[in-house]
Amino acid sequence: MSEIYLKYANSHFSRANDKGQLSGKVMSYADFKVASADIKPGSSDEYGIIMDSADVQDFIANYEDESVFTDAEK
Repeated sequence: MSEIYLKYANSHFSRANDKGQLSGKVMSYADFKVASADIKPGSSDEYGIIMDSADVQDFIANYEDESVFTDAEK
């Protein structure tokens, strides 16, 4: 399975092409799920998220954002 890199900043998720583009607190998707409970709306916190393709459906279910994934990844 391949790694997927996401950035979270300004209450928005976006895609990163590689690990080097991640900024802020870089962590696994599992760790981000725990940390995201403490993110306040409008927070300036930035996170770099490293996830596995197996996590895509869980991410969509939890964060209701599928725009960062290709159709093949969904």
